[in-house]
Amino acid sequence: MAKQTLCKRTVGCSNERMKKPGNTTLYFKGCQDCEIAYNLSVIREGVRKDRDGLEKARESKKTGLNVKRFYNTSAWLNFSHYVLLFYSNEDLEVACSTDPTLWYKITDSNICVGHFIKVFDANSTNFATAFEFCNVGPQSRKENDHGGNMDQMAIWIEATHGTGTVNKLKQMKRHAFKLDKYTLNEISKKYLDLLNAELRRRNIDKNPWR
Repeated sequence: MAKQTLCKRTVGCSNERMKKPGNTTLYFKGCQDCEIAYNLSVIREGVRKDRDGLEKARESKKTGLNVKRFYNTSAWLNFSHYVLLFYSNEDLEVACSTDPTLWYKITDSNICVGHFIKVFDANSTNFATAFEFCNVGPQSRKENDHGGNMDQMAIWIEATHGTGTVNKLKQMKRHAFKLDKYTLNEISKKYLDLLNAELRRRNIDKNPWR
């Protein structure tokens, strides 16, 4: 009879199996120590799975941004439209920041918004400055597609936003910053509100890009 009540929870354990409370004939699979250890391991595994599940849920909410996805977000569209509108004249024309001889309607496909600190720089991403107003300016696509004319962009930024702005931007890009879906949504709403406010200020009834 003794052999039948030896612990079966752990190989090699010779302790008596633990009796179930209020019953003289039914036993747990293991002895008291092994049952406690087993239950703790079950609890820990459950905690680990919950933690892993939460992490996976968080990961699923991240954007996994690449160049194409970034420039197709509503956050970028609203931000870039606001920048172009902000710098435009009464005729909704804007000059290229790095070649001021070039002027375009703000809805012209040949004008875009260029970054001084690039969002995607080789294997690095600079999300901290991606939506920084002082880090961007209206720029012809020709200039933007050919390196961005960075020396001239730096001059324009300093002239527009004040001496020392370029150095501040270089420091800012070192800060860790995540552009998850929630953050992008908040940025999108912020710049859509600013865009609409600027349109109202100019008494423009319709968004030019719609």
